[in-house]
Amino acid sequence: MRYVQIRLHGETMSDETKQHLMLAVQQALISVTGHDDVPACITIDEVPASNWRLMSPTDEGEAEGSRGAQSNRKQPPLAPVGQFDYRGGPDFGSTGIIAHLAGLPGARYTNPAEAGLITVTASSLAPDSSPPSAVLGNEVVRFVTKAAPNSWVQFDFGQHRVAPTHYALRHYASWDTEALRSWTLEGSEDGTTWCLLSMVQNDASLNQRGATHTWATNQLFAGVHFRYLRLTQRGPNSNQHHFLALSGFEVHGALARVAVTAPDVNTMALERLKGRLKQAAGAQQIRRRELR
Repeated sequence: MRYVQIRLHGETMSDETKQHLMLAVQQALISVTGHDDVPACITIDEVPASNWRLMSPTDEGEAEGSRGAQSNRKQPPLAPVGQFDYRGGPDFGSTGIIAHLAGLPGARYTNPAEAGLITVTASSLAPDSSPPSAVLGNEVVRFVTKAAPNSWVQFDFGQHRVAPTHYALRHYASWDTEALRSWTLEGSEDGTTWCLLSMVQNDASLNQRGATHTWATNQLFAGVHFRYLRLTQRGPNSNQHHFLALSGFEVHGALARVAVTAPDVNTMALERLKGRLKQAAGAQQIRRRELR
């Protein structure tokens, strides 16, 4: 995967401006390479002027190596589970990844967050909100954050990994207003380096209680699997507030699971040798006690 790091020398940017910059860099990569499946994870670091220094070639090489080790986190071996493509139809049917993890189509729907397969967290919760896990239920509920800019809800797929091609959202149960209008969907393997999968601005598809819609992700990350997905509100909602109101999340694409790998042969042999030595030491101690 290709990583791009941008350092701002003594400058600051709003989160919205950073998102625009990230999207511009991704589009530039598409233009340069001539195809639309260039993977690019972009990080933007604000470096205070007091901490900025010119690096020598030696320092630069060392810094580059350390950055690579930090940002390009190795993904564990994955075993494919299945392909869950979006083919139109209901936004929340039985063909998505969340629906599969919930037991559909063959079994009764079981919230995968409550079953421990996915962990859902949020930047905050309004006092009368349903818990974040309710977002993965199959009912229209009232999940809403406090009115804070850039509020987010995050999905940790644990031992699973998803390579999204589409995702669906459902508005909450309380009012026709307070609906999402501008947001980003990002993916990450380590929860630190985030890749921009979708950026939506001033979209009025969600316009009443329980309303649903499906969006396509960009093609910069075709086939790239992520452990974490994060939805972040990037501007006022339909009521010009910063409440993030949501009642459902679905994702389509490829699903994989962390593979169970056999222990290394040398490691197994070493463990067996340690066991024999431990047994021999124990037998020797017994003989010593008997001779006494």
